[in-house]
Amino acid sequence: MRTKHIITCLLLLTTIWRVDAKDYTIGNKFIQRSFELKEGIFSSKSIRNKQKKEKLITSLNYDFQLRLSKDVDIDSEDTFLTNKDFICDNIVKEDKYTLTAYLKNEEHGLEIEIHYNVSKEDPFIRKYLKIKTTKEITLERIDVDILKNKDIFQPYKERKITSLAPAQWKPGLGQPLYAKKTGLFLGVEFPASYNFVQNTNAYCGYLQGKVLHKNTTYTSYKAVIGSASKDVTLQRAFFAYIDKSGSKPKSIRHTKDRHILIQ
Repeated sequence: MRTKHIITCLLLLTTIWRVDAKDYTIGNKFIQRSFELKEGIFSSKSIRNKQKKEKLITSLNYDFQLRLSKDVDIDSEDTFLTNKDFICDNIVKEDKYTLTAYLKNEEHGLEIEIHYNVSKEDPFIRKYLKIKTTKEITLERIDVDILKNKDIFQPYKERKITSLAPAQWKPGLGQPLYAKKTGLFLGVEFPASYNFVQNTNAYCGYLQGKVLHKNTTYTSYKAVIGSASKDVTLQRAFFAYIDKSGSKPKSIRHTKDRHILIQ
C-alpha cells in the first residue's frame, strides 16, 4: 500500500508539472496566437502572422490589466491587477479556433474568464474578458489586451479635447495600433477605446468608471488583433477587417499626415 501511495503522489506531481509547463495555440491559415501556463500563471507568448511568415514575441508576459479603485469620486490610490496576480484554475480548448482560461484572485474576490476565438476564414483573432466579483469594486480602466514588443507603434497620438476652437475635438479615441514588421493591427471594438504605446508596451483598452456590485459579472468589449499580407498595407488590412466585421464607426477619414481618424 505504501508503494502504491508513493506512486500515486508521483503521478499527481507529474500531472501538475505538465499542466504548469503547457503551451497552447489557436489560429488558422492567416494568424496564430500562442500562450503558456507556467507555475499557475497564464500569459500570451506570441502572435504569428502566417501571411507574412513573421512572429511577434511578447516579452512582458502580461495578458490584460485592470485598474481598480474604491470609488470614482474618492481620491485614493488605484490598484492595478494583471494576469500575473491571478492563478489559472483551468483552460478549455474545444478546438483549434477557441480557448478560454479561468483565473482567480481570492484577495480581491475576482474571477476572470479570458475568451479567445478566431474563425476559420478570418485573418483576425478576438478576445474578451468576463469579470465576476464577490466584492463591490470600481473598475476605472480595463486593458483587454497588453503586448510588449518594440515593433508595435501608435500612429495617431493627438489628444485634443477642447471645443473652443473649430476642428479641435480630436481625443484620439478608437485608433488602432500597428506592428509594422510583423504586419499586425491591434485595437478594441469600442469607439471610445484609447489604445496607446508606452515604453514599448501596447495597451488596448478603455476607461470604464463602473461600479461592479457584489456577485455580478461584467463582460468587456472585444479586443482584436489582425494580420496583413505582404502585398497589403496595414491600413488597407484594417479597413478590410472593419468592412468584414461590420464594426463601422460613424466616419473614417485620413488626417493630413495620413493617420486614420475614427469618429
